[in-house]
Amino acid sequence: MFDIDLSYLKINQNRIALLQEMGIMTIEDLIRFYPSRYDVILSVPPILVDEKTIFEGVIIEEPKIFFIRRNMSRMTFKVQYQDTSYSIAIFNRHFLRTHLTLGTVVTIIGKLQSPNQVVASDIKLQSLESLKGFHPIYNLKSGITVKSMSGYIKKGLTFVEKDLIDFIPEDLIQRYQLPYLKEALWQIHFPKDEVHLKQALKYLKYEEFLKFQMTLLFIKRNTHTIDVGINKTFDTPALHQYIYDLPFELTKDQISVSKEILQDIQSPHIMDRLIQGDVGSGKTVVASIAIYANHLAGYQSALMAPTEILASQHYRTLQKLFANTSMRFALLTGSLPAKEKKALYRQIENYEVDVVVGTHALIQDALQFKRLG
Repeated sequence: MFDIDLSYLKINQNRIALLQEMGIMTIEDLIRFYPSRYDVILSVPPILVDEKTIFEGVIIEEPKIFFIRRNMSRMTFKVQYQDTSYSIAIFNRHFLRTHLTLGTVVTIIGKLQSPNQVVASDIKLQSLESLKGFHPIYNLKSGITVKSMSGYIKKGLTFVEKDLIDFIPEDLIQRYQLPYLKEALWQIHFPKDEVHLKQALKYLKYEEFLKFQMTLLFIKRNTHTIDVGINKTFDTPALHQYIYDLPFELTKDQISVSKEILQDIQSPHIMDRLIQGDVGSGKTVVASIAIYANHLAGYQSALMAPTEILASQHYRTLQKLFANTSMRFALLTGSLPAKEKKALYRQIENYEVDVVVGTHALIQDALQFKRLG
């Protein structure tokens, strides 16, 4: 949309370098860099131990800075709030020191660790009254403050707002009572109130899912018009026997989903399916039917899980399900010793393994399957 260099916003080159390290390369990246959360300041809350507290105080002791290690600093100073003085500690905000002079009014956001000690998560150089509202918090690199980030984003939005075009069609905006993109972007970064913030989130979430859905539709249409899959033939009676020998009867849904998957396996088109079901609903059994059909067609299979614990569980489950077959299984995870991993790679490449269960270690360049189906 706006592949425009950040230099057009007249941002310091050193700051641009920091933004680029955060993956912000263009003005579009900048205005689409959303807050991770918000500090909500509505009124003066009571000061409570171990609970979030926000209060206004006057600095009565100049800050001292201690560098714990190269990339971590601790700054301490004292403020007066009503009739009590509080010791304030804050980490990695040493660049604020020049602003924290004696007599300065600041707003402290943090937690009370003891009756007179506060560990601050943020320090605002303004009075509490002027801060009431929603304040965006961004995941930033050291050297860029929330205030400066908000300033950069405001510059970016001002620069492009006249050229913002809604991706969501007008009829859908009207049907679902969504704001327009311009308003959504301003309100996600500078919300007037909770109502405007929720409307902005509603638009941006809808936009994201609409783009995702259209991308999937595009991929599906392209893959179903080009014969890029492998149309496999397998021994249907042998597969039926495997299903018959299962220690339980398949549900109506499991049978229906399995039939659709088996049709895809026999088709020359790439299969793209998402099986949705609660824990214990039998998704792994459906996967095992696809794996066995693939095996009967003369191909290897891979089953990937997000963690080593889940991969180990699936490995054991499949071994039980195929206990009466001659299928050969292997478990491949990142923690496998290098020597064992190398030996396993050779077995997989030589088709000495029919099914490999593992984590993302399955998609490393070093791993080559002999005949992955």
